[in-house]
Amino acid sequence: MRPERLELEGFTAFREPTTVDFTDADLFAFWGPTGAGKSSLIDAIIFALYGSVPRYANKNLVAPVISQQATEARVHLTFAVGPQRYVVARVVRATASGGATTKEARFERHGADGTVEVLAGDADGVTAGVEQLLGLSYEHFTTCVVLPQGQFARFLHAKPSERQELLVRLLGLGVYGRMARLAGERQAASRGRREAIEASLADIAVAAGLDEGRRDDLATRVGGLDELLGAIDATREELDRLEDTEAAALVRQKEAMGAVTALGRVRAPDGLGGLADLVAEARRALTGAEVALAVAEAGAEAAEAAAAALPGIDAIDADRARWRQRDELVGRLATGSAKVAEQAATADALLDAQAQAEAVAQAAQDHLEHARTADLAAALTEGLTAGDPCPVCGNPLDGEHIDDDEAAGTLAEARAVVELATARVRAAREAATAAQRDQARFETLLAERSEQLAAVEAVVLGRPTPAELEVAAKAAAAAADATAAARRSLVAARRAVTGARDAVAALDARERAAWTALDDTRDKLGRYGPPRAGRRDLGQDWQALMAWAATRRDEASDEADAARAEVEGARSAVVTLTADYEARALALGAATGRNPVRDRVVSAREAAAADLSRLVAELERRLRLTEEHTAAAGDEAVARDLALHLRADRFQRWLLGEAFERLVAGATGLLHELSGGAYSLRLDERRDFSVVDHRNADTVRGVRTLSGGETFLASLALALALADQVVDLAAGGSARLESLFLDEGFGTLDPETLDVVAAAIEELGSRGRMVGLVSHVRDLAERLPVRFEVAKGPTTATVTRVGA
Repeated sequence: MRPERLELEGFTAFREPTTVDFTDADLFAFWGPTGAGKSSLIDAIIFALYGSVPRYANKNLVAPVISQQATEARVHLTFAVGPQRYVVARVVRATASGGATTKEARFERHGADGTVEVLAGDADGVTAGVEQLLGLSYEHFTTCVVLPQGQFARFLHAKPSERQELLVRLLGLGVYGRMARLAGERQAASRGRREAIEASLADIAVAAGLDEGRRDDLATRVGGLDELLGAIDATREELDRLEDTEAAALVRQKEAMGAVTALGRVRAPDGLGGLADLVAEARRALTGAEVALAVAEAGAEAAEAAAAALPGIDAIDADRARWRQRDELVGRLATGSAKVAEQAATADALLDAQAQAEAVAQAAQDHLEHARTADLAAALTEGLTAGDPCPVCGNPLDGEHIDDDEAAGTLAEARAVVELATARVRAAREAATAAQRDQARFETLLAERSEQLAAVEAVVLGRPTPAELEVAAKAAAAAADATAAARRSLVAARRAVTGARDAVAALDARERAAWTALDDTRDKLGRYGPPRAGRRDLGQDWQALMAWAATRRDEASDEADAARAEVEGARSAVVTLTADYEARALALGAATGRNPVRDRVVSAREAAAADLSRLVAELERRLRLTEEHTAAAGDEAVARDLALHLRADRFQRWLLGEAFERLVAGATGLLHELSGGAYSLRLDERRDFSVVDHRNADTVRGVRTLSGGETFLASLALALALADQVVDLAAGGSARLESLFLDEGFGTLDPETLDVVAAAIEELGSRGRMVGLVSHVRDLAERLPVRFEVAKGPTTATVTRVGA
């Protein structure tokens, strides 16, 4: 894997869009002050490939990579694996809960012709695709390709089993394990095939029977049947003639028997006798009913005409009603005139009473005024008591000035008379007014009745009198009765005609059905030539047809007997001609039956030939299976030996031992050079690393006893050796470590050691591998051909490419 272009935005210190172009940067350094964002560039590469950031203890923790005050981070990495170019992109998006999601991801392969193939479209798919392409998991990648801060010594301090697993992945040694499993599977498959062939051979041995002897018998039988077929075919013409004769006679016999059956079914319909007489009688009855209907219709028309000539009952009743109304109005006018006269007399009397009451009232009023004048004092003090103010002077009254009881009594009586007279006047006036109103109302009603009487008399003037109307009413009633009787007679006549017509129709239907049955019977017997029907007398036509059917049936019976005799003769001739063939066929195994002997011989010959073919095929199959059994047994032995040699505790263990020895040898040389001859690496029997301290009497020290600087040198030596040796040691198709990224420890080296480290890195880069360093040591960065200077600005970090 060789990076070509890195693009990031919102990722840690790189808030703004930033691009790092690795074109022709085989040996380079990310240089800048501490905290500028150098390691973030390595983190971005790892995140783009695997969706995790190694600097955090939890590989699922990615939210911290989002720049402050940003909501998402984007990383876009273009890289090459051999001649093929790939693009991987991921997005980290903050969530409301304070975490982050990395579901948005994409993995593409870009062809040289500009085509783009999408390999994955989600985070898990991208990670799986990268692992399959590079042959490395996230842990393996950060162990031997990218050595981030704090994990530089992972390979050095790893357990032997973990280190062995990494080498198996890096070197592709798993292929030998798969080869061993495939060899075991092929051994099992070959064993199964061998055992199946053995079972088939056993079945063939049982089923084959006599083998070659049975095959010869079948061949002899097929030959005999072929010879018999030749003899049969020699007499084929005569046999065909006899078979044709028999077949033709069978057809005639069948036809004759069919004619006998069909002719024997000819029967005249039931009730045919006397049908014509019934039809004639029904038609005569229909004619009589139609005549009676015509008479009834004429009588009904005459009655209706006579009734129409007379005044209608409704008109007579209307005239009667007008005369009754006229008489009633005359009576009402007489009564009304008397009532008006009576009411006028009553009104006059009431008016006189009113005048008298008014005169009495006036006299009472005059008497009251006289009483008041005669005794003014009594009038003035009326209603007052002693002590009340005087109505004249205002002084209090004493008992002497108040009217005495006699004066008061006279005035009270006068007033009572006036009040009574006034009430009587009012009552007299009301009664007179009411009588006048009633008189006016009666006079109005009397005028209306007079007008109504005049109108009615104008209508009845010139109309028949009541006596004449009575005569006319009796005549109209008699005409109505005559019309009703005529109509009843007409209805009865129509019903009689309908019944007669129904009877004729039913008999006609029976007659038509009998003619139809005759025609159908003749049609069914048309092939036998039935006589033609006269179509005049149904009974005669049926009799003629039945007589012909009886005669023709006897003839057909004779024809059937003759055809039967011809069939039997032809069969006897065939039996005589084929008796020898039957015996020979039976001797050759042909089954007996009703089919022709040649057909049975052909069937026997086909069966024998099929048996012979199957037997020959079985013999050939046994020979082929025998050869396949030998081949399967050989394949089983080869697969068994290969699986045995490729077992993990043998061949793979030997290969791992060889790989570890070469790795330790290369790392020891580098460490010896980096440490100025002070240290060498060593691998014990458990394949665990240790260091030989040459400056301390070659003391063997565990790698965990080394100081920080010593650990850095040992880890760097292992990393460089691993990157240098893995391609030579790896099996075909395994991971290719085309890049190495170092992010640790150069600031702790002295100048002399730093020169040695730089020289080793330059040597590794000259072998076609990309080597990238992360350092804030300017001297080391300036020695490399390409330098990416990382600087932290007020809002975002920047990356500037500088040549040597």
